[in-house]
Amino acid sequence: MDIMIDPKDVKVGDVVVYNGVWFPDPIIHRVINITEVNGTKLFTIKGDHNPVQDPFPVKPEQIVSRLITIDGHPFIIPKIGYITIYLKGFWYQLLGINTEY
Repeated sequence: MDIMIDPKDVKVGDVVVYNGVWFPDPIIHRVINITEVNGTKLFTIKGDHNPVQDPFPVKPEQIVSRLITIDGHPFIIPKIGYITIYLKGFWYQLLGINTEY
C-alpha cells in the first residue's frame, strides 16, 4: 500500500515511488539525501540493495507516493521488483519485442 503525499513532506529514510527519467516504470527506492540547488529541492535516492545511488537527482514533482510504514519500518517484500522484471521479459519475449540495445 502506498500513500499519496506532498513531496515537501518527504524526508531522508522515506521509501518513495517516483517517475525516473532513466526508467520507463515507476521506481520504488529510499531517499538517502535531500539538497537544494538554486531554490529547487533535489532528492538523492537509492535502492536498498543497490551498490550506488540512482543515476539522476529526483525533483519533487517526480515523487508520486510514499510507502506505508509499520512501527517506523517500510512494509517491504524483498526482491519483489524481480517479479516485474521477469513478467516484462516474458511478455516482451512472447510478443517478439527485442530488448537488446
